[in-house]
Amino acid sequence: MLKTAGLVLHRLKYSDSASIVKCFTQQHGTIPIFMRHGKKKPSLLDHQFYDLSIDKKPGRDLYNLREFNFLQELNPAIKPQNMTMWLLLNELCMKTTLENVPLPELFRLLTQLRSLLSEPQEQESFLEVALTAISHHLGILHHSNLPAFQPSQIELLDLLSVPIQQSSSNPTYGSYSSLLEQLQSHFDIPKLFALELLA
Repeated sequence: MLKTAGLVLHRLKYSDSASIVKCFTQQHGTIPIFMRHGKKKPSLLDHQFYDLSIDKKPGRDLYNLREFNFLQELNPAIKPQNMTMWLLLNELCMKTTLENVPLPELFRLLTQLRSLLSEPQEQESFLEVALTAISHHLGILHHSNLPAFQPSQIELLDLLSVPIQQSSSNPTYGSYSSLLEQLQSHFDIPKLFALELLA
């Protein structure tokens, strides 16, 4: 039996009593997990972090879910704007990570971003920081595309251990659009559904 922390990205109904759950895990990257559920049996919830106990189905790239516990519960008082940003980050993770490719630093980053978004106040200009950090950990960050960060954003990037290089060629305004376009272009993502909720 394997134990790992995981973030639930998506659930696909397999039958009336089972689902295939796509999880981004700390030790194994993105993996599919077979989960049985029912009226009296708790289920994994989308966009939540868990401690998972799993084992692999023989001869298949599919894991069985044995046990799970909440690792980091979402604050029920989370601001709607913060929740929308968290949904966008989940969708990006689902569309940029490969199965069975561990990215432990990206996983650690997502737990940090989730903690920040769970705070009661709205996180202004948060997406510029989050997208910069994600691009850094995916190895596709181009410093020429960075917006001009505010001092509070630079402090947050430092907290997240993301080195940045600002220059006079950087835009003089904060905008996440160029960072998002870079991610979508690199990973051939035609549409991000959560982005429509931010409009």
